[in-house]
Amino acid sequence: MFKLNNFFKLKISKDFLIYLIGNITFAGINILCTSMIARYLSPSHFGEFSLIYRIIQIIIIISDIGLGQSLIKFASEFNSKKEFDKVDDLINYTFRLRFFVSLFICIIGLLFSSTLSKYLLKNEALLIPLMIAFMGGIGFSIFEFQKSVLLFKQQFNKIPILINIQIISIFILLALLSINSELNLLNSIIIYNIIPILVVFLGFFLIKFKFNLFKKSEFNYKKILKFSFYLNISNILLILLNRTDIFYLNFFFDVEITGIYSAALNMAAFLNVLISTITFFILPKVSELLDMKEIKKAFKIILKYSTLLYIITVIPTVFLSDHIILLFFGSSYDRSILIFRILIISIGLGLITTPANTLILKFNKPYIYTIMIVSQLLIFLIGTPIFFNFFGYIGFAYITFIFNLFGLIYVISYLLLYFRKKRKELILTEPNDNLIND
Repeated sequence: MFKLNNFFKLKISKDFLIYLIGNITFAGINILCTSMIARYLSPSHFGEFSLIYRIIQIIIIISDIGLGQSLIKFASEFNSKKEFDKVDDLINYTFRLRFFVSLFICIIGLLFSSTLSKYLLKNEALLIPLMIAFMGGIGFSIFEFQKSVLLFKQQFNKIPILINIQIISIFILLALLSINSELNLLNSIIIYNIIPILVVFLGFFLIKFKFNLFKKSEFNYKKILKFSFYLNISNILLILLNRTDIFYLNFFFDVEITGIYSAALNMAAFLNVLISTITFFILPKVSELLDMKEIKKAFKIILKYSTLLYIITVIPTVFLSDHIILLFFGSSYDRSILIFRILIISIGLGLITTPANTLILKFNKPYIYTIMIVSQLLIFLIGTPIFFNFFGYIGFAYITFIFNLFGLIYVISYLLLYFRKKRKELILTEPNDNLIND
């Protein structure tokens, strides 16, 4: 049985530290890349770049169809039960699904690129960059799948190699174009899409697993697909919630405002790196917990340290926000400062909410998470027109804070009520009676 005190053993801490430093390095260089593009281009052209890049992010989320977290969760469970044949079969099964879903999205995207550039991006000149983004989405999607496999295998030292080779290559190419005064929107998009495809081949080498796109699965994965279904619904709702913001701004205001908001959003995104790093490190550990007492203790540990991390990272960043924006993006983006402050406070709440949510996934209750997302989406849809009316484009940052605060209250409240309900079960002495099979 997985012991709770293994949660912070020296070896685990070293692995986590390698993974964390690697992700922070990636985030830092990525900020340098986007700030280079933002400084070299005008806010309007940077807004166009952000719209195209956001489409790539949406492709990654949709093509995941909930399989990333499902792979980590169920492969960890199979591994703890010594069912290694199921582990290998599941990895190949999820790879096959993700590849063909990505390919399907690419084909559909290419067919409708002309319509999307005209009505969604409001600029038919963006047709070619948009088509490049759809083709590059396959590489990005497979790249994210490879990260999930390495996370399950807890090979944290290999992930920084992959992500940093990718972003350093992008940075070098952007810098060379910038020095030669040849950096523009089109070649920026090309660089951001070609490099991940090349890095995918390195990923297959590091994983050392024989992938087979056409091998039939030997096991029935209905339970996993059901689990992934709720996660996929949640992911689609999250797209409407968190990934459509700059499209709203582009529609209701203009592409320059989109660029101003995107500068703040890109800068605040470094918190997402911390959130995803901590969450994907915790998820396989939580999945191995079997005893209710240990799970409750894990909840307290997660809550304690994530709250401390929020205080350490968010408060200093808010006070230094004006210096940070002007340093990286320049005076052309001074309107991004207030947006950045609000987004830092808002996105930072995910440092607490998202790790705690791994326990809800542990209880095999992904629909609870889906209900939260639906509620947040309703807040977003109702609140956005109201906040636009009172605060203009900054209202988007305010409504983001409100629905993120709701998410934090929802997750913590549910877990506290769940543990209270299960308290009587803790007196059972047989280990099997403490298993969670909801």
